Amino acid sequence: MGDIKHRNIVSLYGYYTAPQYNLLIYELMPNGSLDSLLHGKSLNRMVLDWPSRYKIAVGTARGISYLHHDCIPHIIHRDIKSSNILLDQNLEARVSDFGLATLMEPDKTHVSTLVAGTFGYLAPEYFDTGKATTKGDVYSFGVVLLELLTGEKSQQTKHLLRRELSL
Repeated sequence: MGDIKHRNIVSLYGYYTAPQYNLLIYELMPNGSLDSLLHGKSLNRMVLDWPSRYKIAVGTARGISYLHHDCIPHIIHRDIKSSNILLDQNLEARVSDFGLATLMEPDKTHVSTLVAGTFGYLAPEYFDTGKATTKGDVYSFGVVLLELLTGEKSQQTKHLLRRELSL
């Protein structure tokens, strides 16, 4: 992950391993996560206006697109959620937490894996097939978009997304 350089991917500066724990050292994100900002857990009490929400959505999409199309091998994040979208001092979005990420060769369409991620953000077909795809990340991003637009937590937005997809 230290080799990935993109303005919408959080930079990994270093790491430390010890018998009881591992530490990752990332760049400082003063506005915390999108989750904490949307749901009132942030120390910075601010209301996100529509241009800021749009900026966060576009930045997140650019980061995910970079992982899916420009990295070789491609990276499937597998845990896109609002708490894994960090915000710098200018509310620029940075995708973070690659603990569940899976590498995928460019000519492949999926990677078979154990189901992992955060319930509420996972695509329904991922539970059925165990195949991690870029489409699963896009589904999770759709849940994040609805969360960003409505201010509701992922459980409520997932029900909205399912209803819209079935129309």
